[in-house]
Amino acid sequence: MKRIFLLFLTLLLLLNGCAFGAERNGQNKADTTEEQANPTELIHAVWLTCYELNAMLQEPGEDAFRAAFQQAVERCKMGDVNVLFVQVRPFCDAFYPSALFGWSALCADRNREAPSFDPLAVMVETAHRQGLQLHAWVNPYRVSYSSLETLPEPLSSYQPCVGKTESGTYFDPSKAQVRSLVLAGMREILQNYQVDGIHIDDYFYPTDEADFDRQSYAEACALGNELSLADWRREQVNLLLRGAYALVKSFGRDKVFSVSPSSDIEKNYARSFADVRTWLRQDGYADWVIPQIYFGFSHETKPFEEVLNQWESLPRCQSVRLLCGLAAYKQGKEDELAGSGRTEWTENADVLTRQIEAVTADEQWGGYCLFSYSYCGF
Repeated sequence: MKRIFLLFLTLLLLLNGCAFGAERNGQNKADTTEEQANPTELIHAVWLTCYELNAMLQEPGEDAFRAAFQQAVERCKMGDVNVLFVQVRPFCDAFYPSALFGWSALCADRNREAPSFDPLAVMVETAHRQGLQLHAWVNPYRVSYSSLETLPEPLSSYQPCVGKTESGTYFDPSKAQVRSLVLAGMREILQNYQVDGIHIDDYFYPTDEADFDRQSYAEACALGNELSLADWRREQVNLLLRGAYALVKSFGRDKVFSVSPSSDIEKNYARSFADVRTWLRQDGYADWVIPQIYFGFSHETKPFEEVLNQWESLPRCQSVRLLCGLAAYKQGKEDELAGSGRTEWTENADVLTRQIEAVTADEQWGGYCLFSYSYCGF
């Protein structure tokens, strides 16, 4: 009887502790789930872009690429990096053999030949051998920076699902077929490679023009939708994130789904229809949220510490880690949009170092991510 009582008392204390933790973080009980098993160490990450991969693929053959990527991994490790976000689906294409997407043109070597090997398999093996996590970075909606009349094979059947803007050709986020394709692409990666996670960046709705998805919205309203166009668009993006999160978790609770929105919280909400507040506040959208805070301390309208504080002030559930995206690419360059602070990065060699120190010293942040590998000086 005494043993039963002690077990009951222990369970009660544990439940009270969980409730206190949720209350301390300003969470509703409905928002609290079992915390995802993220590593407790700070994340020191780097984005490795498709253009940087393209440079490594110029010399033909697997051995040459393996050597080039090995060198990149070793340099990152020397720079205290423990996570790589590698851009393996920059457009509606792939840096690996895919049944859904064609080879990326950026995979072509100097002879304009596609790889005869699997670059992603090489990257996963190489990163893991050196003790680094590798997350597959995909762009779900971007098709091309140009205006395409027809989609490349094998995606021609998706032609009704794309729209054109001044910045190029994009999949329509409101199309169920698009979400199915994006999730199938993620599933293909997760099934075939031991990646540590799936990552998407700041390409959501490519425009706020009503014509972009007018037909889809009209059809939704005919079926009973009562949301405004803006709220309905945000729900379309939310549907993809919830689907991606659930998919990634189905391959293991240790797998990570991360998203990197713009640093402008209000612009995300009103123009890209990216509801970052919900993604932070509720479980089931993302494990890591990585705003791109690409400003110096002296930026005239968006000083670094002010933007940092804006993100820190947002309610966040325990299962979500907040990481800070940092602009390694601005080191030594004038920041033309910084107003009176435009010369900060040229006059001070330690801007990035001080930003890293500020982030890692603040318990609100789970680490940082540098954009991008070529600018890190490793």
